[in-house]
This record gives sequence, structure tokens and C-alpha cells, in this order.
Amino acid sequence: MSKNNYPHIIYTYKGLQRIVLCLILICFLAKNINAQQFNNWYFQAYNGITFNNGTAQFLSGGQLQGWYSCATISDEQGNLLFSSEGRNIYDKNNAIMPNGTGILGDLCQINGIIIIPFINETSKYYVFTAQGLSNFVANSQSTLQYSYSIVDMKANGGLGDVISKNNFIRFFSTEKMTAIPHANGTDIWWICRDWINNFYSYKITCNGLQNSNPVISTVGDNINSNLQLLNAGDIKASSDGKYIAVCYRTYFEIYQFNNLTGILSNPIKIPTESCYGVEFSPNSKILYITQAISSLTFGGITQYNLSNYDSASIENSRVLIANVLEVGLQLGPDNKIYAPVSLTNSSGVLVNGIDVINNPNSLGLACNYQSQVVSLQNITRRRLPYSYVNLITSQNVQIPSYTVAPDCRTVTLTGKTYIKGNNLTFKWKFGDGDSTV
Repeated sequence: MSKNNYPHIIYTYKGLQRIVLCLILICFLAKNINAQQFNNWYFQAYNGITFNNGTAQFLSGGQLQGWYSCATISDEQGNLLFSSEGRNIYDKNNAIMPNGTGILGDLCQINGIIIIPFINETSKYYVFTAQGLSNFVANSQSTLQYSYSIVDMKANGGLGDVISKNNFIRFFSTEKMTAIPHANGTDIWWICRDWINNFYSYKITCNGLQNSNPVISTVGDNINSNLQLLNAGDIKASSDGKYIAVCYRTYFEIYQFNNLTGILSNPIKIPTESCYGVEFSPNSKILYITQAISSLTFGGITQYNLSNYDSASIENSRVLIANVLEVGLQLGPDNKIYAPVSLTNSSGVLVNGIDVINNPNSLGLACNYQSQVVSLQNITRRRLPYSYVNLITSQNVQIPSYTVAPDCRTVTLTGKTYIKGNNLTFKWKFGDGDSTV
């Protein structure tokens, strides 16, 4: 079938079947619907978690040090490919890749690194890095930049090689970058912000990163009024691509995102004594924040209902979920939210482990917060690996294998689903009616 516009693939999912389709379209991003690429996590202090056995379990062998920056990527079958803390890139054997040192990231950036797969080359990956404030000191703008490197997993006998390193994107980087699928179902928005109140949305297409003329959104508070304080804090995108939430220590902001135009708008500012981590529920209707609260000794994980997008409704919906130190929050491939927590047990021994929100789509205490579901061998550093949201959320359909022709228009793919039932149908929409197979 031949179409000149972008498709939006819609699946109706009952049964275990396979289909093979040869579609003529503009570079359909098949690999976006496979959550196993975020199945293995390495993070600071040589810690790790794997989800390959169905539940979160400790993963040994990690080499990541530093404080906050960390990212990992696996293949479509859940096999670890590489990891990084923003300065070095390690292969699946936890050895530094060729050309994998001297990456222009920062060990102390909360969102210092994110890995995004190429759209039309299954073996290649972008590694975006940020250099922000170093030890809370603003350096000259020439040392504070966003960059990207490229890893090719076909190189070095399948162990990977950094074939392009530290490609400049822009100056004035902060601890703020994320990624959201484009509305066309194919491209990806990579989004960052500067030291003032500008967000920059760069499009990644079949032709690569469009590193010129980004979409600029001037929105929200100007953090340059207290850069050393307000620069710190997490940023996350919702799974439906409609929202971005950012912590700025003394408050957090939520923005609406137009995944067709790349524009952020309608900011909502929620004041707090201090905030650090942020994460959306898988259904994108609930926001979780780690923050200090005057009634708590250290702080807590709080929940906000986003059903009504106005500041009063969101602020008044706050529910305390857990009383823990400020920590990072990360959505896992099992649609649960994880947090690294150190605590002293009844015997006075410091215990390092991972807590979990088991049902993050549920309001209030029904979200089911559980402590210490994974024990760690080393002290936590308040951060878990950061990922492109489309590699996290479990989908109803997986695309385990596909090929893209050199024309960047012809895609051959195999699709499957493990949801039980009968009468499986696959549907795709081109804007002129639905097609079903």
C-alpha cells in the first residue's frame, strides 16, 4: 500500500498471533513499541537492576560511578547493549567502548544523559549529554553545552563503538532534557532548556537530528534569578506525550506539550519547600514528586491528580504516599515506579535498596507503596537510569524485528502480542479511513 502521509498505527489486541506487513510509508518507527529496551538498569555506585525475569532483581557487574547521571539501553529482546554515566560509555561486558572516554557529560547532572535509538538504523543510538553547573559553580558558557555522540552496535564485533563523539548542539545547558514521540508516529522530539526560560524542541527524523532551527518555547519561570539553586531537579515527559513536568527545587512546573508542533505552553507552577524527583503514572493522569514538607522530618513522595489542568485543583489534590528522603523516581518497563532509598533498620544498620509504587495509576494510598523490594550492594545515589519514555511504557503490541529499505520509506516488520483472547485484528490509520488485517 502506498501513502504519502504519515500513518498512525492503531491495534486491537486479542490473541497470540503474528503478522508480516510490507508497508510503503514514511519511515514508520517500529522499534518504538518494545519496552524490553529498558529492561536492564545500571546506575551509580556499581548498582544495577534487571527486569528480564519478570520482576525487578539486582544486577551485578555495573561500572557506573559519580552521583546522578546514568543511562542504559538493551536490545528488543532485553539483552544489555551499553551503559553510561555521561563521561564514559561501557559495553555489555562493562568494558569501556572504543572511543568511549571523554564524553562531554557531567557526573553530577540529574538528567545528564539520555539514549535514543536511530529511527531507520537498528544498530545505531544517539547518546545525548548535558554539561550544567559543576559543583554548583557556573562555568563559562563554552564549557556548558548539550552534545550528542553516536554508538554503532555493529562495530567492534557486536560490542559497539562510539563512531562519532561530542557533536555540539547548543550552549547554556541545564539539567533539563527529555524526549517525546512526534505526533506523526515516526519522528522524535528531543527537548532541552537553557538558563533562562526557553525550551528547545529538536526533531529527530530518518535523516538524523535536525540540529538547526529548533522550535523555541519561552514559557514558565526564568531560573536565571537563582541559577545555582533552581537549575537542580528532575524532568520527565508523560507517556501520552501531552505533558512535561520539571522540578526546580523550590517549586515544580507542569507544561502542556504539543507533539505535532513541539511547543510547550500553559505552565502551572506549584510551590514547595524543596523538590527533586518527578515521574508520571503510565496512564499520564497522575504526577509523583519527591519533596520536603514542613510536617515531615526529611520529605516525602507525594501524588498529584492531573485530571483537571489548573493550579488550584492540582495543588489541592496532593497526597503523601511515603515519608522518605528526597529521591529520584523512575517508571519501569513493568509500569511500576521505582525509587532508590537508604534507611536505617531496627538494628541501626544502613540498608540500601529500591522502593516501588506498585499501582501508580491509582489515586491515594491505593497506589500501593512498598519498601525495599530490591536490595542493593552499595549505597544509593538518589538516581536511577533515565530513558526515552517510548522505550519504557509496556505496549499491547511488540515489533521484535523489522528492516528499513535504503529509501527510508519501505518497512518490513513482524508484529506480535501476548495478550490472551481471540480474533486479533491489527488496524492502521492514514487519515482516510481505517484498514484492518
